[in-house]
Amino acid sequence: MSVHVTEGAIVLNIDSERCVKWDEHPAFLQGIGRLQRTRAVDVCASVAGDGAVFIEMKDFRAAATDNGPRITSGALAQEVAEKVRDSLAGLIWACDRGLGEPFHERLVREYLERPKALVVLWLEQDTVDVGGATALQATIRSTLKPHIEAKVIVTSSLLEKKSRSPLPWVRARGLAAPRLAKR
Repeated sequence: MSVHVTEGAIVLNIDSERCVKWDEHPAFLQGIGRLQRTRAVDVCASVAGDGAVFIEMKDFRAAATDNGPRITSGALAQEVAEKVRDSLAGLIWACDRGLGEPFHERLVREYLERPKALVVLWLEQDTVDVGGATALQATIRSTLKPHIEAKVIVTSSLLEKKSRSPLPWVRARGLAAPRLAKR
């Protein structure tokens, strides 16, 4: 089954029986999300063969100059790591307090059954920068490492087209032209 997830100008089709827009879900907003400075990933999904997947979606095409320093300074890596950490804590917290639902429990179980969490940063940019994506992956992974072992993938519609092994369970569609992207 394919689920459509929209975040700003990005639309992803994810082969999953269910996805949760975690940053908008009542279990997050009414739960751990009420704490100051708590953050959440855009999407939590259960993907066959990969288990629980935590997806953050960013579109830097319209503001590449403004967002470039966030990538190179480590600020974006820190943001993604905090969102993954807080999302996991929020899922576990919600399950233990009656705010969660069976799908949240399934995500937590899938996370705990794997040696590493799967974290995907879908980062739309105007250009393909494989080296930059690789460096960003390493920075996110090392920022998470004190708390969470993770396999981190930084990708985009352009990187997926050039990849020797694109993610088989996700596809971007309907991306607006860079000048129309608003994030």
